[in-house]
Amino acid sequence: MAAVCSLDTSVARKSHSEILRRLASVGQVAVGAALNKSETWISRWKSEDSESCALLLAAIGLKTVPAHFKCYDPKHVEHLEYFARIGLAQETPTLLEWPASPDE
Repeated sequence: MAAVCSLDTSVARKSHSEILRRLASVGQVAVGAALNKSETWISRWKSEDSESCALLLAAIGLKTVPAHFKCYDPKHVEHLEYFARIGLAQETPTLLEWPASPDE
């Protein structure tokens, strides 16, 4: 039985924007060299196929994020937020006051 695909176009738009931003920041020449493609090929791909690439990623349930980002299960983050709220709700400790020494 084949899986059902759904397309979240907002994810596709964000992915496409990120792809184009990163391509601009790295440069078409550098990306072309890394892929063993010409700058012309990269330029043509950008104008003709980059949006389709982003739509494909969204259709199969993927999105683009910077490589240094870490992904965490939403349940794990929910638990961390729960314990953080408990910690923030605690009364802040008061300053310790030392009793006056008998010499004073």
